[in-house]
Amino acid sequence: MEGTPAHINYGNLQNDLLNINGVRTLHSLHVWSLNMDKTALAVHLAIDEPEKATETMQIASRLIRFKHGIHLATIQIEQYETFMLSCKFCKPLFELNTRVDI
Repeated sequence: MEGTPAHINYGNLQNDLLNINGVRTLHSLHVWSLNMDKTALAVHLAIDEPEKATETMQIASRLIRFKHGIHLATIQIEQYETFMLSCKFCKPLFELNTRVDI
């Protein structure tokens, strides 16, 4: 199994995604190499307002592509639920964020 590609800072990527307006939490953030110069990503973003799913996906896509240089991204937007606070599978891999509203 591959680790996160060396040129990707997983913690910075995670924090950037968590700081998108409306994103309450994320989970299942995976980053891997497709080949020597292309990287892929998959992530679930939990948001409060489902009507903003398209906007959130567009913002996340641009951030992933242009700030982090990841060529292929699969982003799943889902409704934030309070049970996610206690679900071990619904939390970021690293508790790096400093947001207090999560």
